[in-house]
Amino acid sequence: MSGTFPKVFLLWAVWAAVTLLVAAGMASLPVSTPGGWGPELTRIAPPLARWDSGWYYGIATEGYRFDAGHPQNSIGFYPLYPLVVRGAAELFHAPVFETGIAVSLVALLGALAIVARLTAEWGSEEAAVPIVACLLLFPGSFYLAAFYSESLFLLATAAALLAARKRAWIWAGVAGAAACLTRFNGFLVALPVLACMGGERRETGGAGRRIACGALLAAGAAAFPAYLWRRWGDPLLYFHDKAAGWPSYRFGQFWRAFGRLPLDLVRHAGEPGGTKWLVTLAEALALLLALAGAIYLVRRRLFPEALYVAATIALVSLSGSFESFPRYALGLLPAFLLPAVLARRSLTFAFLYSLVGCGLGAVLMSRFIHWIYVG
Repeated sequence: MSGTFPKVFLLWAVWAAVTLLVAAGMASLPVSTPGGWGPELTRIAPPLARWDSGWYYGIATEGYRFDAGHPQNSIGFYPLYPLVVRGAAELFHAPVFETGIAVSLVALLGALAIVARLTAEWGSEEAAVPIVACLLLFPGSFYLAAFYSESLFLLATAAALLAARKRAWIWAGVAGAAACLTRFNGFLVALPVLACMGGERRETGGAGRRIACGALLAAGAAAFPAYLWRRWGDPLLYFHDKAAGWPSYRFGQFWRAFGRLPLDLVRHAGEPGGTKWLVTLAEALALLLALAGAIYLVRRRLFPEALYVAATIALVSLSGSFESFPRYALGLLPAFLLPAVLARRSLTFAFLYSLVGCGLGAVLMSRFIHWIYVG
């Protein structure tokens, strides 16, 4: 690992610099954009703070608010990322938006270092640098530098998986609880942790640490619903708010998501002059990567990681849409083992992956910066 980290750091540094510079360049283009917030907040927002960033900003600066008469509320976003941003902004007396992006980049560096170490646990130490490159070249990777929770979630997920593989159950519980507090689907991290724990049931001793791990995971998953229950009397308020005010969340429509994606791709491909079909293409490729990655993990007998990837795909599909999957797929780091191994074996695959990833990523980031929804 000592020889790998400098390469990981260099990749991170170059990617972060290029992403921030390209984002600034895109923001300066004379494109007419509708804007998404009030003029005062829009004026101070950097290029990589759009859409959901406004909700995180509100939580970081004002805390949670809920109005039953309003279709969308800040309770639709989990608390750890905005709380970390608020703490860092107060500590360094820095602007909230810029602090949030710095938090994302620092969390990303930590996540990439852990991801590189995970490849050794998966029996593919030679894929450490390629898996980092595949993550950073993925079409939705700009979210990892944005005022979003993706980098922090990736860090918590990677730490939980590594700790579970090393049988460091207390750390696995702490990291898993952090994932639960960062995003709703964080509770799925408990699946690979518990699967690793079950695979070591013949171990002698350590029962107390495994129980503590389970308790930490349960506490992390229950903390935000408990807060909603205590403050507004409804532990399921997150779901009720999402179902009522967020059109992409229609829980229970599992097969509709799989049928809708190819139909949307065909429909948008016929739209003259538009880039929506490229967004749909990115969604389809992200889903293909996740599905193929899960199958590859099974073939490698990495069953806990395969379970996590498959469960996440299933959970996202329950909304009836894969609209945000290029972003959600960033948390499915075990699935990136497949393209990493293929890229190491074939320069042609590595070139095509880089070309498609950068091309689609530029389209997604440009739309995002100019207030055109990409998920």
